[in-house]
Amino acid sequence: MHIEQRFADYFTGQYVRLLRQARRLRDSNQDVRAVLTGFRDAIAPVGVNVWDHVFYAATVADAALMDYLADGPLPAFR
Repeated sequence: MHIEQRFADYFTGQYVRLLRQARRLRDSNQDVRAVLTGFRDAIAPVGVNVWDHVFYAATVADAALMDYLADGPLPAFR
């Protein structure tokens, strides 16, 4: 089943998507912290062990990462 590789691939791709989401949210003057917390909360009823929930829960719980996503210099995406 290659769970370890699937796990690594998922989270690598998800992190890139997170950076892009943060850029789009900031560009449209949305509150990055509130939206990402909303993503976490929306996925929670599905299950706290679902990879999406694990990802967003870890993101929201990491103060330094949230500061970076909300206010830091994000990469420019095309």
